[in-house]
Amino acid sequence: MVAEQEADKASIAQLVQELRDENAREASNALKANSEKETAVAEAERLTKEISQLRQQLESTNTTMQDQVAWDDIQPVLHQTHGELISAATHFGNFIDTLQNKRLASFLPSTEVLNGNWPAHGGPVGATDPAALPGFSGLSNPPLFDPHVSGSVNHQESYA
Repeated sequence: MVAEQEADKASIAQLVQELRDENAREASNALKANSEKETAVAEAERLTKEISQLRQQLESTNTTMQDQVAWDDIQPVLHQTHGELISAATHFGNFIDTLQNKRLASFLPSTEVLNGNWPAHGGPVGATDPAALPGFSGLSNPPLFDPHVSGSVNHQESYA
């Protein structure tokens, strides 16, 4: 019986040791699981904060973009306005040209002078000999061509 008791004691001691080892493994697994749980909770909190920030940014962007107009809506209006601006600029340019032409035309003689009678000749301009046209006083330069001077110039020799 002593041997039997000794064998039972050894068996019980071995079972106790196995239970202690298993308890230590389970405690280690529980600590590991607890650490993983804390990490997951921290990650969940971080993600919750990030989601909250993204929602706030989205709401802010929606509020900002609420007053914006889509390009498809504004593009035809811009094209029409551009066309009207070009047309107005063209009309303005034509108006300026007309004013300048009127200003320049004010320096030309009137049609009465061109189509009327010359007081010294009693007839319309061009009806008389060109040499009979009235002279301009105040011309200090002699004419470039004098029809009364005759000279023969051989043009072929000059260019050869």
